Amino acid sequence: MIRSASLSFAFLLASLVSWNAWGQSFQDGVVAKADLKIMGKVFAHRGDVLTLESETGGSIVVRTLNKQRAQVRRDFVIPLAESAPLYTDMIREASEDSGLFVARASAFSAAGQVDNAIADCTKALDLEKGQSAPTLMARGVYYASINKFDEAIADFRAAIKLKSDFELARVNLANALMGKKDYDGAIDIYDQLIETRAKNARYYVERGVAFRHKEDWDSAIDDFTRALEIEPGHQAALSSRGFVCFLKGDHEAAVKDFTQMIKLNPQDSLSYNNRGYNHFLMRQYKEALADYEAAIKIEPKYAMALQNKAWLLSTCADDDIRDGKEAFAAAAAACQLRQYKVASDIKALAASYAELNDFKHAVEFQQRVIDMTTGDDRTTEEEIMKLYRASQPFRSSVQPVE
Repeated sequence: MIRSASLSFAFLLASLVSWNAWGQSFQDGVVAKADLKIMGKVFAHRGDVLTLESETGGSIVVRTLNKQRAQVRRDFVIPLAESAPLYTDMIREASEDSGLFVARASAFSAAGQVDNAIADCTKALDLEKGQSAPTLMARGVYYASINKFDEAIADFRAAIKLKSDFELARVNLANALMGKKDYDGAIDIYDQLIETRAKNARYYVERGVAFRHKEDWDSAIDDFTRALEIEPGHQAALSSRGFVCFLKGDHEAAVKDFTQMIKLNPQDSLSYNNRGYNHFLMRQYKEALADYEAAIKIEPKYAMALQNKAWLLSTCADDDIRDGKEAFAAAAAACQLRQYKVASDIKALAASYAELNDFKHAVEFQQRVIDMTTGDDRTTEEEIMKLYRASQPFRSSVQPVE
């Protein structure tokens, strides 16, 4: 089996230091407990969120949104996730300051209290009479983080209505539509983003993922290729294109992309596994085995690579490849790693027993597989069971190249 690289559609939130500059959310930041000064000049105000860059003894180096750095005592700041009480004190002093509610919302979010974060954004919007695009977007981010995509989409659209050039709100809107599996809607938003930022490789990658979900392989490949033209070596684009080539059945192209991924990152166990599976489908069994073993060497607890190795060694049509003992060891390891909860791991274990002529256990574990599957998959597993009951091992239908 093969796995797609996990492309994270992170919802982006503005920093608390300045609502006019948009970037990372500082979820791992620290908050100034009081005004911080350098040579008598304030460089950060009470409640400002700062990026923690390094720690040395009792002091830390922090950076403001405008990239000003300073070394301060550790006890002058507090982790963002622990800063809600600080903002509560500040709100008591200025209860009509909507920005303080938004700031406390970020603190609540960092602490995992998303409902409180949403409530604070709603309070801020009441104070702002609903006319703040940044606050609408912030609340949308919090809704999206708990999979309330309809509410998130409404907030992102409202933010864009107030501020038509609000690029970050469009990015978040596209991500929320992806979360809702409205791929056509997401593609429409990525079209808009690409129209204004035609050299942004990321937007092509994300639109390509939307096309992949629609099983529009050619459009997905075109977008990943365009991203690579803009930014050669873009690993998300390269890995995604390799995966879609696999889905399309173009295994030779998939092997080329995963080979390039390995050149870029020789410790990329995922790409070794994925290249190995495409080699397997191309009947290049020795190359497949070498790739699975490389993946396992890099990541000894890589269950999928262990499963793939076990299946190859148990069922390969090439007699020179099969090795029942090695297959059993790999399959047993995969099953243990995933606590016998993955049907394909157990299927590989059953096949390894059959290769070792232990058909009693092959039948036992194949029955577990049947019990875990439905529909056409169940029918396939029942056909394999017939072989084991007849004391015959399973052989892959992919025949070796002469």
